[in-house]
Amino acid sequence: MQQESSFTHIREDSAVRRLLTIEDRKLHLEMNTADEIDNKIYAISPNNHFYIQGNDWCHHPDLLKGSFAWCAGHISIKKGKITFLSNNSGHYRPSLYHFYTFVKKLKGEELFEEDAELNACDFSRDNFSVDDFLQNFDESLLQEQWKREINERMHNDRFLEALFTC
Repeated sequence: MQQESSFTHIREDSAVRRLLTIEDRKLHLEMNTADEIDNKIYAISPNNHFYIQGNDWCHHPDLLKGSFAWCAGHISIKKGKITFLSNNSGHYRPSLYHFYTFVKKLKGEELFEEDAELNACDFSRDNFSVDDFLQNFDESLLQEQWKREINERMHNDRFLEALFTC
């Protein structure tokens, strides 16, 4: 018997998650400019749907109904512009490479407040400006590091599988 997903109860209009859209270089919630959103969790699906926490408490996987995330963390928004963004998600643990590419995409869309701060967890406890963050890292080196980490995880998984199936 196949077990039903625990995420099937989450609808698009649920209080658990809300879809952010981009219009006129601003973030919108339900056709209105997103405003006064303070330290909510967010998750980005592989097909670029941008969800944030609704009014109810939840975990990052609840935002994507348990599916994969391109990036996830915490976000603050004021008048449609991002004032703070991190990749702090204990569930998804987005790589620095994925966070970098997400920040680069958002900057290209001009979605950051001028004095916005970023926090790249697993790298530094200090916050960065958007420009400093993008200038301090090389995208191709981050991608290579991410590929090495994935290969190492796959090797470790195969080792553990072999160890426990003996």
